[in-house]
Amino acid sequence: MEEVTYALDSESVTALELAKSCVPDGADIELGHLLSAFFHGTALETRLPALAGRIPPPEVVAPNPGRRHLAAPVRAVLARFPDESSPASPGDVVSALASSPPGRELLATLGLDAGEQAALAALGSGEAAPEPALGWRTSPERGKVLETLGEYGRTLTGIKLEPHAYVGIEETLRKLMQGLVQRKQHSVILVGPPGVGKTVVVHEFARRISAADPRVLPRLRDTDVFELSPAFLKAGASMVGQFEERIKGLIEVLAAHPQVLLFVDEVHSLLQSEMHVPTPWSGASAEFKKAVGSGQISLIGCTTLAEFRNYIEPDHALAERFTQVRIPAPTAEETVEILSARMPSLRAYYSELVIPDDVVALTVKLAEEHLLGREEPRKSIRLLDQACAWCLVQDPPVSEVTEEALRGALDAETGHRFVEPRSVTKEGLAATLKASIVGQDDLVDELAEAVVTGLGTWSDTGKGPRGNFFFAGPTGTGKTETAKILAEAIGGSAHALLRIDCNTLQGSGLDSREAISTLLGPPPGYIGYVRGEGGVLSRIRNTPDCVVLFDEIEKADPGVGKLLLQILDEGTVEDTDGNLLDFRRAFLVFTSNAGNTYEERSGPIGFRKTSAPAAGSTVSVSAESVMDDLRRAGFPQEFLGRGFRWFVFHALGLADAPAIINRQLEALRAGAAARRPPMQLDWEPEVVERLAAAWDPQFGARGLIGLLRRRLIAQLSLAESEGRLDGVTAVRVRAPASSSGLEAGAAGYERRDTTLFVDLY
Repeated sequence: MEEVTYALDSESVTALELAKSCVPDGADIELGHLLSAFFHGTALETRLPALAGRIPPPEVVAPNPGRRHLAAPVRAVLARFPDESSPASPGDVVSALASSPPGRELLATLGLDAGEQAALAALGSGEAAPEPALGWRTSPERGKVLETLGEYGRTLTGIKLEPHAYVGIEETLRKLMQGLVQRKQHSVILVGPPGVGKTVVVHEFARRISAADPRVLPRLRDTDVFELSPAFLKAGASMVGQFEERIKGLIEVLAAHPQVLLFVDEVHSLLQSEMHVPTPWSGASAEFKKAVGSGQISLIGCTTLAEFRNYIEPDHALAERFTQVRIPAPTAEETVEILSARMPSLRAYYSELVIPDDVVALTVKLAEEHLLGREEPRKSIRLLDQACAWCLVQDPPVSEVTEEALRGALDAETGHRFVEPRSVTKEGLAATLKASIVGQDDLVDELAEAVVTGLGTWSDTGKGPRGNFFFAGPTGTGKTETAKILAEAIGGSAHALLRIDCNTLQGSGLDSREAISTLLGPPPGYIGYVRGEGGVLSRIRNTPDCVVLFDEIEKADPGVGKLLLQILDEGTVEDTDGNLLDFRRAFLVFTSNAGNTYEERSGPIGFRKTSAPAAGSTVSVSAESVMDDLRRAGFPQEFLGRGFRWFVFHALGLADAPAIINRQLEALRAGAAARRPPMQLDWEPEVVERLAAAWDPQFGARGLIGLLRRRLIAQLSLAESEGRLDGVTAVRVRAPASSSGLEAGAAGYERRDTTLFVDLY
């Protein structure tokens, strides 16, 4: 014990000794020990019996305690009694404790309201302390009611809830309480994106009620918050009628005890409009809506904006019974504060890891950049948690959370690898493109520079996609193939290409709703609507780092151009479910075959009997000619004038044909070598010449690829179907002189031992 002595009467000295026995070796006597010992170890318990169950009894851990130190708050309480001529009674000590700021905080944590705290503070007057008013939370009936409700959920004001860091929570709680204390319309619905902390707000409200926090409105301090689980309501209800009976019984209990505030997370599951989702449970849901609408019960609900619009808002009478409280997502700066406040608990859980302070800002930065379809603060909290878990499962385990761990967690969370901007260079990307794209070297260099510019942080304005590219030119010049290669370079795999065939976006020209529905999903109630699915553009939520390819845009309904204006300008749009689609990390690519001018050609289209192509065949195209054609098709000028980066692919000529054919044959050779068992594929130089003789500028490279498929690949497939490839180790492609009865363009095969010969005539 301290050298300082305090003037205590004999009963108080005994209580202080009891407090010492509740403290383990090496620990200090805290206010909680003092309160328990002085209240339950003296006659105070009989003076305030209503509080006997609210103040924990003392727990003896050291029957014969030695020296024990007093914690600073305890010394401050006992320092009020230095006069030995008037020693302090237990009532004096508890009164001093209840009047001190640390003591009031302790009592609030124990759930004592202002009246109960005042009763303890009055113990030092020497008079009989007034019995605290018997309110709802101290009434015997409360326990019975909550026990009845416990079958369907849990009482949030009856369990220990940890305080959460939440920026802006005071304003949100004020609006929540404002809605709950209204005379008639006393139900509140919290609306906001998933992950912004709607449930956290309700939990903090319940915690403050339990702690008798003075910030809670006096009218709401003597209440309970009961969380209903709709699943518990239905569990065991083998018939719909049983479910309805449970609903009615629940409503009766809540209506009879307005001190119980009902909380339902995902409240739309109980209140959804029957016009959209008629179910066997709709009758019971109607009973619930009636109780809310008539004001019989007070309800706190949480839902997303999309769910509110789809399931509650259509019932206008019901929607008007709620006070709506919108909860926006916190900013990146606010999320850093929230995450910083949670670091102690995270470090305690991952005690084997080092989690540096600077990883917080990096976590938020990466979450903001890569998890665009999700909201703060949940996405950053989850990312850091997953990064810690990622460190533990590595072999060997990683001891510190670094950027590598965060990026590993990102890959695991999204299911695909993110490509670092600095890993994509102009020279490297240009080389990759030139390896597959023939005859467009100058264009490829310019395109590679534009892509690297879009990936850089200097051009990041926070608005619009990373790049809006328009690929124009004749068919078969490599426009679509270029978009595919860009997708792999930017998104790490072929899955990063979000291709939209504009043939599927056709309409009447006057009514574009069908085309818009294809992109954003049909509205609820229309044919084809699937909740949560959206349209083809909704796939951006899974792959934000991608290339969105509008292939052959001239075939789309012109009304699509008006929809795309918002994406081109802001980079975002909402689908029919209210989900935000974010294109700010994507490249938008539009291809078009419009605007091409073909000069008069001589000779037939397709295979020619002679190897001489039409030397005068040319195709010309320009950005202006493409825009002229699109204007005539009805596309608005505001769409065409949106500052696209134009890339005009040159028409390929006869000189490009051998390179195209050789690349296709090399791809076939690689495929043959990868078979099991492997095959060796070779071809005579004359094969390339013979295939090039079928060159047609109107079909470009696509025509040659189709030709190769119809002739060489077709023969290989026929041989395989007839079992003629079994045991073959080599394939030889030949170009023999034309035999009698075989015209140019014919093909055949024969097998000799382990070699298959394919002849192209």
